[in-house]
Amino acid sequence: MIAFIGCGGAGGNIADEASKAGFVTGAINFSKQDLDSLDNVQLKLRIPGSEGVGHDRDEAKRLLSKHYKMCIEWIIEHFSNPSIEVIIFATSSGGGTGSAITPMLVELMKQMMPEKTYSVIVVTPDLSEVDNIQANTLDTIGELSGLDLSIVPLDNNQIKKYSNIGTKSEIYLLTNTTVINHLAMLHGYTEKASKNGTFDKRDFKTTFKTKGILTFSEFDIFSTVNNTFNISAELVADRIHEEWQKSIYVPVPQEQQLFLMAKKTYCNILIMN
Repeated sequence: MIAFIGCGGAGGNIADEASKAGFVTGAINFSKQDLDSLDNVQLKLRIPGSEGVGHDRDEAKRLLSKHYKMCIEWIIEHFSNPSIEVIIFATSSGGGTGSAITPMLVELMKQMMPEKTYSVIVVTPDLSEVDNIQANTLDTIGELSGLDLSIVPLDNNQIKKYSNIGTKSEIYLLTNTTVINHLAMLHGYTEKASKNGTFDKRDFKTTFKTKGILTFSEFDIFSTVNNTFNISAELVADRIHEEWQKSIYVPVPQEQQLFLMAKKTYCNILIMN
């Protein structure tokens, strides 16, 4: 039901983790070296013209404009199967390749295959990154926000704040594996039934069709103190607030949390074990 297309180096690494979880995956990049480093991605497309754009989004757009038909045909060839209903693109927001080509490709594919549901996992940089990476992030988020789709924002700065992990490779691995595990777990619920209600494939598609920021919260509602399940509205709301602040996703500002909880317009998937 789900397929992942990683764009650029960071997006390709997320697609690589998705491959391990059994999802259909592809990766698009200018860099052959980056594509060759992906051990698990099933489908790879190298856009000719450069071995990398060095965080230059304008150059990436220029090169894609020469080869966008090749990219569209490749995506249609490998991801048009009716069994694939949701296509999730993945990219960093601060790089050059993925951040530039992802908004362009999503917009084109929404026209070419409008029957599909599209979403984007976008990785935002930590605050120590240089100015041009931060500027790329603002441009990327602005372009993605102009599209009618859900955005899953991963925040590398969150990992640095709430864990003892220091190296970039460890941060990226934790972030990538966590979001894929959340998606795999959520998708797994579509195969389960309950007399108290189900989360089926239509619900899954509706979730990803909802325009806006999409995050996932996971926690155990079973109390070891009295061996009971506590699912009061107050407890769940408090736990969601806690998860928002320390999760791998871009945190929701405190004042916005109060507004969203009151209006119930947020799209936060609560996975309860």
